Amino acid sequence: MLLNLPLSPQDKPYNVRIDTAAGVIRYLGMGGRAVRSVNARDILAAHWNDRKGPAAAPSPTGHVTALPRIKEGALSYELRHTTAGRLLGTTPGARHLPGRTPHPLASFSPDGRFFAFTPASALADVRPSPLTYTRHIVVWDVEARRPAADVTMRRGSEPPASLAVANAGGEPVVYGIVSGQVWDLSHSKPLTEFR
Repeated sequence: MLLNLPLSPQDKPYNVRIDTAAGVIRYLGMGGRAVRSVNARDILAAHWNDRKGPAAAPSPTGHVTALPRIKEGALSYELRHTTAGRLLGTTPGARHLPGRTPHPLASFSPDGRFFAFTPASALADVRPSPLTYTRHIVVWDVEARRPAADVTMRRGSEPPASLAVANAGGEPVVYGIVSGQVWDLSHSKPLTEFR
């Protein structure tokens, strides 16, 4: 029996098979209780591009993929239905440093409702002058297909090393690790003590 179920982070695939004729990847999941199938037609037919750039981000449910786009010094994402390729919306752009490839942080909420991103990451060792660069975190409502929030970090604050967004009763809350502390970035307050 072939089940096409959404992928789960807890689902550890094994016994993976690639069916090039059908254009699918099949594997055993759910502890061997189910056969999963993933549409791989686009991957198998793709012409690979070796240029380095921001990576695409799949939603936890696997139904939406966020594809990065850089235009006129701003990073935005196209949100597309993973299997149909249908455009679900394009996020507003967030400015990154001119002449540098952005090293974005991007995250979906666990339920896939919200998508948040920022072009600068502390892990990329990009340290622009706080006087000339304001860090924005853009939050997109995937269901409503519209902007949900625009979080501005304090001037002079280090960019986050990681980013997460949660659905708090229909409102997005953005979290990040900044200078070794977990922060509620939506409300500009630390949640843990500095270590």
